[in-house]
Amino acid sequence: MAHCTFSVDVLDNEAPSVACPASQHFVTSYDGKGDSFASFLFASPIFATDNADSDLTVLLESNGATTTQDAQLVRIQDTGMGTFAVGTSDVTVLAIDDAGKTAQCTFTVQVTDDEVPTITSCPGPQTEVTSTGGTGDWLATVTFTAVSATDNADTD
Repeated sequence: MAHCTFSVDVLDNEAPSVACPASQHFVTSYDGKGDSFASFLFASPIFATDNADSDLTVLLESNGATTTQDAQLVRIQDTGMGTFAVGTSDVTVLAIDDAGKTAQCTFTVQVTDDEVPTITSCPGPQTEVTSTGGTGDWLATVTFTAVSATDNADTD
């Protein structure tokens, strides 16, 4: 009986695919707490697929922070990246399969401060008279306490 031995190499030449949610816009008053940020839940998660790898590595990067998930289904709120400060943030999603092939998508999260500042100290009515020294001046010097205000997102 004759035998023949040979090897077969199966190569994964196909990159994974990844689908990002649409860009999102949130306001700071979403929860009524006066926050300077917005935390949110997307209606649909990020979904990555591959022809050969059922457990992809998915990296999310935004504002210098990166988180890694080993899953095909990624919910942003489960990554620790579901809170965004006032402003615009780009979120880049990178899916990597076992063969090192990659797919990427990006979406934008915009958070707008829609809450007005609150005046915390306002001087009361002031009455001053002109010509206190009998000089016939039409000017008066008014002294009052400083006005102060607070805001949920602006500390200046």
